[in-house]
Amino acid sequence: LATPYADETVFAINSRLGWFDNQLKYVKRNNQDQVRKQRISMSPLIDEYDNYGKSTADIYTFSISNFTPIALWSTQNRFQLSADYTETVRNFNDYDDEAYNPLTYKQYILYDKHIIDEANRPADNFARPWSLRLGWDMKMDNLPVRVSHFFRYRSPYDAMVSSGIAKAEQPIGPDGEAVTKQYEAMKIGSAFTWDIRTTYSLPIGKNNQLILGLTVNNVTNRLNTYKSTAASSILYSEPGRQFIADLSFKF
Repeated sequence: LATPYADETVFAINSRLGWFDNQLKYVKRNNQDQVRKQRISMSPLIDEYDNYGKSTADIYTFSISNFTPIALWSTQNRFQLSADYTETVRNFNDYDDEAYNPLTYKQYILYDKHIIDEANRPADNFARPWSLRLGWDMKMDNLPVRVSHFFRYRSPYDAMVSSGIAKAEQPIGPDGEAVTKQYEAMKIGSAFTWDIRTTYSLPIGKNNQLILGLTVNNVTNRLNTYKSTAASSILYSEPGRQFIADLSFKF
């Protein structure tokens, strides 16, 4: 097998207008010689690994930020807004996907209400198309305090997710065994997170600082679900609200 590789082309324009820096970027990514698993014989059962797997991604990004702080209520503020749009197409599922675990592997599955060979499961090309991010960094004029907010919104999308089948409803596959796993298209809702980091700087000596920090991730404790990879079929939950305290020394 050849070593998989990726060709990537990037086109970007940067500009400065008034108080703001702007960037418009396009990325074309072609993944070639990806390792793919295919079934070439049903009796006996024979699988083949080849380098015919490939995927493409088109990513569009726009960002804008102010390079000069904006004064508001005795604070200096910097803002950054960015938006991404992504289109991804692939012709295979990862050969080491959890579906091929030898301890749990079943040859036949239920896909879109039809019994098919697991090896022939269509590639999952679903991905969140839109992602929006807003950063707000605020530094106080009269106190050595900095507060940073990070907001992120990711659009909803459809995904193929696996689940078990109730024993009483399990159909019988061509091999005479019960089909225990099914794949169904599921709407995965939008994901929103709001993170905050606050720091307080204490001067120690001439050029040294002791910095006390507190980070709160997912402030609203929102439940966001996702799939770990494009080929994965298992639904996971992102972490809930987290508090992280830290102490650092700057010199």
